[in-house]
Amino acid sequence: MSATLTSCSVSDCAFNHNGCSAPAITMGNTCSTFSVLDILAGHEGVDTSVATCSRTSCAHNDKLICTADVVTVGGNVAFCESFSAR
Repeated sequence: MSATLTSCSVSDCAFNHNGCSAPAITMGNTCSTFSVLDILAGHEGVDTSVATCSRTSCAHNDKLICTADVVTVGGNVAFCESFSAR
């Protein structure tokens, strides 16, 4: 089962409409779904899942799947605030 994104504070992202509106995101050191565009993308009110994560040094990463109970994204570059080193 993939993790659920519970919070994103990256206001410059096209998917952020008072929270993430992408159906799923891909994580690494930063959110690969992060997009700076002049449109509102995604669908409001969706539960955003973390589809995959390439940050293998994270304790929550199990075969490139995030197993964290809570995933939050923030900062200017959309970094994963839930990262925990192995």
